[in-house]
Amino acid sequence: MSSKKKLLLDSVIYGASRYLSILTAFVLTPIYTRILTKEEFGIQDSLTKLLEFSMLIVPLGYYAGLNRFFPQVKSDEQKRKDLIGTAQVTLLISSILAFTLFMAFRYQVVETFIGKHTQAIYLAYLFFALIVLIRPHSEVTKTILRLKFERNQTVFINVFSYLIMSLLGFFFVYYSGMGIAGIFLGALIGTMFAVSLGFWFNRNDLVFRMSPQVAGEIITYSVPLIASSLLIQGSELIDRYLIKTYLPFENLGDYSIAIRIASLTMFVTNSFFMAWNPYAFSIMDKPHGKKTFREVANMYVLIATYLIAGIITMRTEILTYVAPAYFSVYHLIPLLAFAVIFKTAANMYTMGIQFSKKTQIIPVILAVSVISNRFLSAFLVQRIGLMGIVIGSLLSFALNFILLFYYSQKYFKVDYDWKVPLSMVIGLFGLTVLINFTDKWSADWFWLLASLKCLLLLSVGAVLFWYVRKNISFKL
Repeated sequence: MSSKKKLLLDSVIYGASRYLSILTAFVLTPIYTRILTKEEFGIQDSLTKLLEFSMLIVPLGYYAGLNRFFPQVKSDEQKRKDLIGTAQVTLLISSILAFTLFMAFRYQVVETFIGKHTQAIYLAYLFFALIVLIRPHSEVTKTILRLKFERNQTVFINVFSYLIMSLLGFFFVYYSGMGIAGIFLGALIGTMFAVSLGFWFNRNDLVFRMSPQVAGEIITYSVPLIASSLLIQGSELIDRYLIKTYLPFENLGDYSIAIRIASLTMFVTNSFFMAWNPYAFSIMDKPHGKKTFREVANMYVLIATYLIAGIITMRTEILTYVAPAYFSVYHLIPLLAFAVIFKTAANMYTMGIQFSKKTQIIPVILAVSVISNRFLSAFLVQRIGLMGIVIGSLLSFALNFILLFYYSQKYFKVDYDWKVPLSMVIGLFGLTVLINFTDKWSADWFWLLASLKCLLLLSVGAVLFWYVRKNISFKL
């Protein structure tokens, strides 16, 4: 099997299993939007974002540390167990501390991020805190399996646990009438199964002992990455805080739907990086490494931009099916999609900073981007409403990409071919203008326009497939 097919196959397999629950949740969204109010949907989104934010702090960067250091100790049983054991003990301590703090300050957290106090909200919050307690152990065991290239076991955990999350969440919301608490209860039970399976599959490597030297090495490398991830998630929380402060609370649900649709391509791009990162770290010092980085970047840009073009093109049709009550947000999706381009491209084009272990520069750059987003969004939201939040996010992600790319090239220079990404972005902009022009006929000619859009996307996809097959090759 060629390296290209191997990388794409790994991306598909890991992505299909890891994001099964998210895709299921997307399918269930039409049901949830008809059962939950916009306010409840906004509350669920706020708690979900807070959970994502917490999952950046509690693991102390061990996911990134394992990615970087596991390949070096994989063949040495003693060092491998020291690394894994240190991760387990550290995560046990940090997760218990996080759960304790969330429960001790539950009133303050709910007041800050939700602003309303009901029994249903606090029940959902309890399930949320329990997920914070156990999810780090699930994720670290799956990371270890992936780094050992135990594909089947990783897929089994993902599929099994995420099906439980989605199906039980649907049952608790639709049949038990638990509202948003049902979604988090389903997620909690699914995560418990994932932890159990992860421990079982890694039972030969699991030792609960801690090496201060290993912990120090990982934390030194990972702390800047933690700070960076916190800043990214913090920027998203700031967006929601500004909406809650300056706009009607219902707009939080509007923004949630718009950004979910614009971010659909991240299911694919994140899956790609799950497969690509272990290979990237393994070839960074090899003679063919930089050529591979250039070719993989071109392939990634072609695929990612094409998928984003599909979201922009079909956004009215997606909204009509998924969330017709939120159709008014269709004009926000193109700019949010462009923001996603800059956000994901930063992962592809700036790995040189991690290769050279200069991670301390990343949080500095992100701090500049987040601060600019905070003030620009706060200024614009009071003048042009929700669109101000969208523009602020777009510009901050663009600034972040430019600065990260500059320093990545400074520490680990790769001669990228810019003709491909620039051509794709220009084409995407032209497509956005064209689709905006046709939107005014979407109500009267819905099925005709939808068919023509699909035909256009299939034609472009066929051309891109031919180009990738004939012009892109690399060695892993």
